[in-house]
This record gives sequence, C-alpha cells and structure tokens, in this order.
Amino acid sequence: MSVAKRTLRRAVQAWRDGHCAAPQLFQSCDACGEERWRPLDRRHAILELDAHLDGGRRADVALRDAAGRLRLVVQLEGGSRLPNRAEALPGVPVVVLDAAEVSADPLRWRPLRERGLPRWRCRCALARPLPVDDAFSLRVLGCPLNLRREDPGGAGAYASVIHDCAQCSFFVGIGYADAQRRRVSLYCGFGRPQTSGPRIGPAPAPRLPPAPPFGAVAPVDGAAS
Repeated sequence: MSVAKRTLRRAVQAWRDGHCAAPQLFQSCDACGEERWRPLDRRHAILELDAHLDGGRRADVALRDAAGRLRLVVQLEGGSRLPNRAEALPGVPVVVLDAAEVSADPLRWRPLRERGLPRWRCRCALARPLPVDDAFSLRVLGCPLNLRREDPGGAGAYASVIHDCAQCSFFVGIGYADAQRRRVSLYCGFGRPQTSGPRIGPAPAPRLPPAPPFGAVAPVDGAAS
C-alpha cells in the first residue's frame, strides 16, 4: 500500500473522528469559473482502500454512505499500481488526485481530472444583468446601496458602478452587453429569491493552513466508518 493511500486514510479517519477539519475539494463554478475549496460532505461515512467495483473495476479509494452506497471514487496518479482502475462510472463521481500532493497535504484535494462531480454554482447562479449607462451609473429601483451621489441632471441620487457596486455583497461582476462591446451590464444578485439571509450562494470554504502530521492518529485497517 502506497504512502499516499495510508496518509489519505488517516486524514479521513481523523476527520470522521472529529480530530481535524474535513478534506477540501477544489472546484470551479460551472457558470463563471470562480474557484473555491469546498468541504467534503459528511455523508461520505465509509472509506475503503483498493476497493472492488462493479464489472471487475478497482478504485484506490472508495467513499460510501452509511447505507453502503458508493458516493465518490478517488484514484491516485503516480502512487498506485492497482490494475483496472476506473476513471468513469455511471452515476458516481470520480476524481483523480496527484499522489505526491495528497501525501504532502491530505486535506486539500485538487483534481487532475474529474468525471461526474455535481455541478457547483457560486452566487452568480442567482445574478441578473442590469443596464449600466455611459457614465457607469446605475439607476435601479430598490438598490440596497447607499445612494449618495446626486445626478447633475436633477434626476435624483444614483449608485456608481465603479465606486459603489464592488463594495456590495450582491455584486457578482461586470460584462459586455453586446457583441460590439459598447454597452456594459452589471451582474447583481439583489432582489433574486433567497432561501435564508442576504448571502447569495454558498459561503466560501475556509482556506486551511498546512495540515498537521497525522502520526498521532492510529492507522485503521480495513474500511473506516
């Protein structure tokens, strides 16, 4: 058994026992490409090394839920001699990790390749395009910004995209509104349906410091639960 597999097993076992934070999976937003470290779901309750899968295929690491259903397959590149490893399984996400990176930091999983991971959307999933005029001012009824700028034309207060929007928690980004790149749209999450609180999308996963050594955590033979 490789060093990477043993390190990964100890890290997941330590997380399940409450001794450290959850492993973080690096993902990009399906719509805008924003990158986040996202914690592993606690439903990944059982870890199995050198697992046997359907059809004679194998997995360096298989993570199952409490009912035994396969939820995630992890294959290690550069740290495994297991034959017939699967990189695509119907209905099951598969990630390929670098064995050296796993050995150095088993709590951060940056996939070299992945297949079947659920698509993740950041706060841009609830954003809408709003028109911006030539002066980069934004006149939106109900905008939550502090409308402190007076229109010299006497039309009342307005928000400045350049000075105000980037400081707002609903701000997502700015893009061109036409192919000629003459008009600009602000992408804003204000006023869209929300399930709880003012935040749009999931909270950012914390960026963990380098993982402490797992020498104090006793290795566990067989599947972890």
